[in-house]
Amino acid sequence: MLDQFLKTQIHLAAGLIALWAIIGIAAGLAAAALCYWISGRCGAWRWDWKRAVWFRALTVLWLISGFGILGAWAGSAEGTLRGTERVVRDSHLRTEGLDRAGRLGAIAVALRH
Repeated sequence: MLDQFLKTQIHLAAGLIALWAIIGIAAGLAAAALCYWISGRCGAWRWDWKRAVWFRALTVLWLISGFGILGAWAGSAEGTLRGTERVVRDSHLRTEGLDRAGRLGAIAVALRH
């Protein structure tokens, strides 16, 4: 069972997805910090009205969560692309699975006509 799992190289694809998701989260949080700093330089945090503290807190939470989620999404997409490429390039799927799929497709086309 373990031998078959290691032949499929799914663990490498999952590792790449996780790695790129973490990289995306880090990039998203860095972008959130940059937006926070730019908006602070523009005077966005010097408000004097009664509920300004709550608005600032919600804005910071939105920046952190929004950029973190978008970064994780983009990183997961990149990891999925790279993981799929590695699985197809370096596994039995390329040598056996795609060959069988091509033969079955050719048989289906031949039977159709």
